[in-house]
Amino acid sequence: MFNDIALFIRIVQYHNFTHASRELGMSQSTLSRKIAALEQQIETKLIYRDSRNLRLTSVGELLCKEFANLEEDFSQLVHSIMRLTNDISTLKKELLIDEVFLFVKLVKSGSYMRCSMVTRISKSTVSRKISELEEKLKVSLLIRDAHKMELTQFGQELYNYFEVCNSKYTELLANFMGENRKIKGHIKISLPFLLSYYYVLPKLGDFLRKNPELEITILHDQNEFNLNSKGYDLAIINYTPKQQNAKMRRLASDKVIGVCSKIYAEKYGLLTNIEDLDRHLVVGKPNINGEKFNYIDIFNVITKEKLSIPNPSRLVLNSFIHTYQLVASDTAIAALPYDIVRKSLATGELIHVLPEYHFGIVNYVLVRNLEENSPVYKVLVDFLVDCLKPLSTVLERHSVDVWYK
Repeated sequence: MFNDIALFIRIVQYHNFTHASRELGMSQSTLSRKIAALEQQIETKLIYRDSRNLRLTSVGELLCKEFANLEEDFSQLVHSIMRLTNDISTLKKELLIDEVFLFVKLVKSGSYMRCSMVTRISKSTVSRKISELEEKLKVSLLIRDAHKMELTQFGQELYNYFEVCNSKYTELLANFMGENRKIKGHIKISLPFLLSYYYVLPKLGDFLRKNPELEITILHDQNEFNLNSKGYDLAIINYTPKQQNAKMRRLASDKVIGVCSKIYAEKYGLLTNIEDLDRHLVVGKPNINGEKFNYIDIFNVITKEKLSIPNPSRLVLNSFIHTYQLVASDTAIAALPYDIVRKSLATGELIHVLPEYHFGIVNYVLVRNLEENSPVYKVLVDFLVDCLKPLSTVLERHSVDVWYK
């Protein structure tokens, strides 16, 4: 892993993949693949992938800070032992940190078998890697003996020089991995305002008290956005994304129904059929681009039939909460998610209009930039799922919910 860490720090120093690729003599796809492999070992994301620049996550910044001197320390030791051999240029031009540190562990262990147990690397692999290191250095490190392990002069010198360095960075890596598994750091999340207001914020205080080293920024992006360019670690969206991938997960859904207040019905009459929609003040929602839909789809609850009708909305609002406030003020009719109006329906303050129809399904889909096995991700998703539990009891799945399964 130390080779990958050193390479990662090299890449970061060049600020973007294009420059790093040119200077390091590796393709951009190879560099990207190596970073992905390191992220998998560390079990969290290190960079936000952007076409222009390399932007580090909080863990990526910490890794660069903690291991900033790794390659320099290694290079200084290499320089110190150059006098012992005529050809040690390989150590200078190649990242052989893992190989040298494995040799140190082998010497410390006293045998291939014990080294295998300590490192959890098979005995044959340890033997092969040591032989490959000797080939690259063009010098013998061990005197092969069936009964004991004996070092050559250069092997002893190599061990003496790198033993302290190995201990230092092995301990540093163990501490880093331990810290990385803690629930800590700064997480940036995008949530629909309705979810944040009704479901997440009421429980967020207790969640943060249980995780005192975690910081969260919540923003409300109304329009479609790119997770990477915005720097979000997580987002919940309620629209159909242009591209669907494995980093998405539907957390909850809610059925949208027509409602008006009891006083509105007394003043302006109760809406009982679709043909009368244009006689009422109807509030609608815009599309993802902030524009009014020309047509809206409504669905018959009994027959499952879908109807497309001209949009009757004379007022368009991009917030269900503001729409709810307008309906509660006895001003208009609107289609709202069932869960936020069900209590008012139960008390009789609101009336369910056109009950034989609903106005579609709102899907709340989690999109992640964190690794799925990241401890922070797991804790946050469990928290969000718990927050949205009320929605899971509200909805019977409907055939209109086809874009995300």
